[in-house]
Amino acid sequence: MPFIPKEHEKYDILPNARKNGWEVFEYDSELLNKLQEEGCDISFPYHPASYNEYYSEIDDCIKRFPKLQNMLEEYKQRLIQMNDKHKWGIVKYNGETNSSFTKGRFYYVPIYVKENETIVSGVIDDEEFTAYKGWSFLDKPIKEDELKNITFTTPAFEIIIDPDGVIANSDLFNQ
Repeated sequence: MPFIPKEHEKYDILPNARKNGWEVFEYDSELLNKLQEEGCDISFPYHPASYNEYYSEIDDCIKRFPKLQNMLEEYKQRLIQMNDKHKWGIVKYNGETNSSFTKGRFYYVPIYVKENETIVSGVIDDEEFTAYKGWSFLDKPIKEDELKNITFTTPAFEIIIDPDGVIANSDLFNQ
């Protein structure tokens, strides 16, 4: 079951994850790929029942792959940091319903710091397994300083929660 901070529950956020009993993750795909290339058989964090279930899988990998302990611990710590939903934003989609977004529904916007840079990752879509690059359609997270260089194709989002003002202070909605 996904963790949703009490103050976010009124937004009917992550309906598919709640209905199906899975957690939603933002994760470092580069570090996960490196771990897998080194022989670690850790899975992608798609639809585990909880954060703790996936963290237990990482702990099991540490026991089975002791030479990768530092990298696995780094991966776990990044997951913990990236998935603090208290720091995530929430937007409401006001555009027409399409294959990714439903008119009137609320969506998470993962926001976190990586290597001293604030990352606004994208919008968690109706599939809700990882961040969908709904604003930029890039293959990587959007760094705050890159936002001014992006022409967004779907400017139909209303900011509902923006804990640190990162979304509002970006060029995201100021086009």
